[in-house]
Amino acid sequence: MRGLTKGGATAYASVNRTLDTAGMLIESAASAPSGAEAATWEQQLVALVQACRDEPAGHWYYGPAHTLTTAGGTARWYSAHNGDGAVAGGVAVLRSGTRVAVVELTGRPTDAPASVEGLVTAALKRLRP
Repeated sequence: MRGLTKGGATAYASVNRTLDTAGMLIESAASAPSGAEAATWEQQLVALVQACRDEPAGHWYYGPAHTLTTAGGTARWYSAHNGDGAVAGGVAVLRSGTRVAVVELTGRPTDAPASVEGLVTAALKRLRP
C-alpha cells in the first residue's frame, strides 16, 4: 500500500490473520488526504487486480468482478482461482470516504462466493471512518 500511495497517505494499517482452516486473511489500508486521492488509489488497485484476470492456462487468476455497496462504502471483489480453475480464496478493493483498502483471502478453498462476500462486508465495516 505504501508503494501504491507513494508515501502520500495520512495513515496506514495492515494486518494478517491466520484462519482456523488452512488460509490467511491479509488486509492493508491507507487514509488519503482527500476523496479525489482515495478514488485515484482505488482505481489503481482495481487495475492491478484486473490485470490478473487473463492469465495463461494453468496459472492462477481472478474471476469476474462483484460489486458490494453499503452505506459505509463500496467494494469490488473477485474470486481467486488456482491453476486448475478451482476457487481458492479471493481479493477485494474497498473504499469508504478517504480510506482505501485491499483484502486478500489466500490458501482457503471455497466454492461459495458468499464466503468471500461476507469477509469483504466485515472489512468494509472496519474501514468506515
